Amino acid sequence: GLLSEVQKSGIETPLTKSKDMKNLLSASAAAEVRDYVVANPEQIGETVEFRLLASSRVDGYLKGRVKREDVADDKNISVEQLDLTDQLRDAGIVSKGFNLSFITGADASESRPEQAGIGVSMLGSFFMMLVVLVLSLPIGVAASIYLEEFAPQNRFTDLIEVNISNLAAVPSIVFGILGLAVFIQFAHLPQSAPLVGGLVLTLMTLPTIIISTRASLKAVPPSIRDAALGVGASKMQSIFHHVLPLAMPG
Repeated sequence: GLLSEVQKSGIETPLTKSKDMKNLLSASAAAEVRDYVVANPEQIGETVEFRLLASSRVDGYLKGRVKREDVADDKNISVEQLDLTDQLRDAGIVSKGFNLSFITGADASESRPEQAGIGVSMLGSFFMMLVVLVLSLPIGVAASIYLEEFAPQNRFTDLIEVNISNLAAVPSIVFGILGLAVFIQFAHLPQSAPLVGGLVLTLMTLPTIIISTRASLKAVPPSIRDAALGVGASKMQSIFHHVLPLAMPG
């Protein structure tokens, strides 16, 4: 353990018990060693080197966030343990480096702040964008095609167009409050589920998608539609086979 490594290195310290070393290592250290032993039982009895996370206090001290004068009333670390940390650093036993588990780690908690990572956030963002892609793209394109090519020009469609333009200018915080009220308070969806964020982002992006898609459809020359209809294509065929492919770059 760490205590035997300290004794082997000849470091003099008033900390002589294993429990004195507890606050130097992350709470995950014991679990990491246990998992390694379970996965590699043939190495029981051998000496194996481990790279383990330091506790949040030791990490903060080595990075200058924790000061010696601030640990007098701190139950999680002592001045003697900070002295030992300095000696371990000088001996090369403790070192700073990039923590790869930061990429795959879960979110932070009060009991294990040193294990915080962005893995869960990245996964949640991916699923949230997947929900947006599945919902906003087909709905937005379909609504644009209907409004631009099929909808009659009357007061109702004028009202829809005005509302779409107004929604595109609504601040994102308003959509967030709407999602909180409708999806979480009323529909009782889980607060941390990617589905909720995806639905809110879908509502935010739909007006923009509809407006930009309609602009692309308008940019296609009317002669394309007339030529398709002139050779016997239906209106649906002229739109999906000719107009929509030409509008795709926009």
